[in-house]
Amino acid sequence: MCGHNQALAARLRRAGLAHVYGWVADMSALMAAADVLVQNAGGLSSLEAFAGGLPVVGYRCIPGHGQTNAAALHEAGLAYWIRESADLEPVLTELLDGTLGRQQRDRGLALFGARPGGGHRRCRTPDGGRSVRPDPGPDAPHRTGTGPARCPGDGGGHGHAVSGTATGGLPSI
Repeated sequence: MCGHNQALAARLRRAGLAHVYGWVADMSALMAAADVLVQNAGGLSSLEAFAGGLPVVGYRCIPGHGQTNAAALHEAGLAYWIRESADLEPVLTELLDGTLGRQQRDRGLALFGARPGGGHRRCRTPDGGRSVRPDPGPDAPHRTGTGPARCPGDGGGHGHAVSGTATGGLPSI
């Protein structure tokens, strides 16, 4: 997301990013479609993510409040602070389906009185076990196609956006 920074949006599109957004009015729908929030300041966006059971990562945090927030959230076990680019892939992979992601989702939801493990549905697809997350609905900016995917075997009919699979674990925070 680039807000009103059109030069950044153009640069990211030229670099080949498939989903580049300017100003987003419905952040909750966009977060519902995401697998992980990667942020650099740790403010209200982090709180929105916690409320929705979305794991949070601090990366390239801005000096001052961004780094202070990243350190505090990391220490509390609510977010992971990535300081080196080499750690991006393993941490994000672990947050998608690993223990660290489940712990973060449960801790974030608990801040808002949600039952751990009960606020964010995870299930498996028949094509090799890739995890899935709830779909934000027909008005989400990323949606294509005519309808949501269905979670096989649960009968619930809730929609999803597909995420990747996880590899080995990281040290707990």
